Amino acid sequence: MYDPDADPLTVTSTVGTVILVNSTPEGDGMIYTYAIDFDMENFCGTCLTENVIVTVDDDNNHDPISFDAGPLTIVGDIAASMVDSLYIWPGLEEWMPVYLDACGDCFCLGGFVFSFEYDASILSITDVVAGAAIAGGEYWNVNYDVDGPGTISITFINDLDNQTPVDDICVIDPDDPLFEMKFLLDAGYDYPTNFCTPVCFIDEGYQYNNVSDKDGYHIWMPDGCDDAPDSVQYGTMQLTLDCGNIKVLNEHNIVLGDLNLNGFPYEVGDIVLLANHLIDPVLFPFNLRQMFASDVNGDDLQATIGDLIYMIVVITGGNPAAKVVPSDALAVVSTRRDNPDEIEVSVVTDASLGGALIKLHHPDIELGAPVAEGVDIKYTDDNDIMTVLAYSPDGTTLASGNNVLFTVPADGEGALSIEEASLSDNRGALLDARIDRADVIPIDFSLNQNYPNPFNASTTINYQLPRSADVTIEIFDLLGRRVTTLVNEQLLAGSYHVIWHADNISSGIYFYKLRAGDYIETRKMLLVN
Repeated sequence: MYDPDADPLTVTSTVGTVILVNSTPEGDGMIYTYAIDFDMENFCGTCLTENVIVTVDDDNNHDPISFDAGPLTIVGDIAASMVDSLYIWPGLEEWMPVYLDACGDCFCLGGFVFSFEYDASILSITDVVAGAAIAGGEYWNVNYDVDGPGTISITFINDLDNQTPVDDICVIDPDDPLFEMKFLLDAGYDYPTNFCTPVCFIDEGYQYNNVSDKDGYHIWMPDGCDDAPDSVQYGTMQLTLDCGNIKVLNEHNIVLGDLNLNGFPYEVGDIVLLANHLIDPVLFPFNLRQMFASDVNGDDLQATIGDLIYMIVVITGGNPAAKVVPSDALAVVSTRRDNPDEIEVSVVTDASLGGALIKLHHPDIELGAPVAEGVDIKYTDDNDIMTVLAYSPDGTTLASGNNVLFTVPADGEGALSIEEASLSDNRGALLDARIDRADVIPIDFSLNQNYPNPFNASTTINYQLPRSADVTIEIFDLLGRRVTTLVNEQLLAGSYHVIWHADNISSGIYFYKLRAGDYIETRKMLLVN
């Protein structure tokens, strides 16, 4: 800055210390050059982003002037962390995310090394994947057993020399995983209730855990503040490491009725979530913890219309039974189309009806929104399958006998069939649901997804035959070994179902294959004992 009278100036800054670097005479005045210096030790362990305000006071009675010297960003602390409670069912896998919080977007990532230790006697890592933020980086390496069994190290470098330039990584969302590790929990161990095991960062020196900016000069380490450098040098800053925990799921630490996992069972949110899951399990998927929490009526079947009705009984102040077994009462569901513009879905039952879940297959017919009297309707219509959920949130039920459950506007001629029907009485007990398939012939071979899935003890497989065929349905394990044959006979055209009773079968993923003449289809299912 130029001072025309060449007398001393007093220069101060809102951040750091102002140092006179040089003064050069010019005419009758003087040009002063200043620098703002700060000790990194004052900022190590913190993050700072602010504009630097410089004030100049001329001792020769001129009014002080202030100006904005521009933004200053100091990343003194970044944090790597894992989730505190990752729930895993024995024998199954879950992803453990690792997050990086680098004070918003004031830091550009050059690379990192993160190393972890875990109990190898019950846990194993089956896969490690990079997150979206670092997916375009040039170097990625996973080193298993880096410090013996139960240890792993992940190394990432965004831009290597002599390689094709890549985009800088300057915006890292602390809520999006930097990378994820898939853990498999041993199924053969007898875990106590509420068993928890940690997954921690290896605490054996900076070589195991450190982070670099894009220039490679600033390094963040767990002990980075022990000897903080001055600002005229580059050096280390603080890296905070927060461990995670894996919690073992079993029937003792499942809160029945808490489907949204907020700690409060049997609330209206749980009913809404279960209703949404019933009509669209793809859009509203349940994890294993939610699936087991959904079996509120205690019939060993997860996420059914019976569980929904049972929850409504609880919330509306009814007196539910401690455990409800499926009812022997018969419910027969059928369709009629006396009116060419409307399809009628009816049910005949000898018990009071609490709710129903019906799936209609309509490949050649355009259906409108279903309507009903006395019950609420939720529905989806996707890939020629309309799923209709009929129930009353206030606990109103339909009397036994013959009832029109709902009607659906229809346009077009063609095949229509009831693909699935699940009904509950007014207590939350599943009824013995039958489908009246008179005069309904499928137009294509098809194999439906088993229901429920995941399942415990037993599951139902539905399939359709447009013409007679030699039919086999076989179950295979992950290694391709045949476990059992459910069907092996010649069948006429029609819709069928078969139940697999998987007692004494180990938990895991299985495949079921339908072979009907030249038609072959295979689907996957999950057994959890």
